[in-house]
Amino acid sequence: MSFPSINCPVLPVEIRHDAQVTVDVAAAAGAFWTAPFKGRVIRAEGFVRAIGGTVDPTDLDLDVKVGAASKLASAIPAVESSAIVKTVTAHVDGHATAAGFAKGDRLDLDINVTGGTAPTADGVGVRLWVVREE
Repeated sequence: MSFPSINCPVLPVEIRHDAQVTVDVAAAAGAFWTAPFKGRVIRAEGFVRAIGGTVDPTDLDLDVKVGAASKLASAIPAVESSAIVKTVTAHVDGHATAAGFAKGDRLDLDINVTGGTAPTADGVGVRLWVVREE
């Protein structure tokens, strides 16, 4: 396994879904990043500003995909047991091959909502740390 040289910059990228989430959203509209270079996701952090509904969602997981292929080792649990998880970080160690992306790839935010009655979530997104590999 090779590692990027120390001169490769680590860049932060934020993918946010600004509309209120009420159901699962695969490839959330407007919530994507088109890679201007070849690179690799080395860390991902999810966030949710608020949840609600008649009954709050039980769980809400976030994933980043290119097409059907996940770029994370596992989805990020942003809500668990109807509570927003404060530290929601996914390390991609051991998932290096799948975490790579090509120049021009569209990285989409995938939002999975479980449980609740008329559940809602606001301010949903991910922050990615990516390494340029060109």
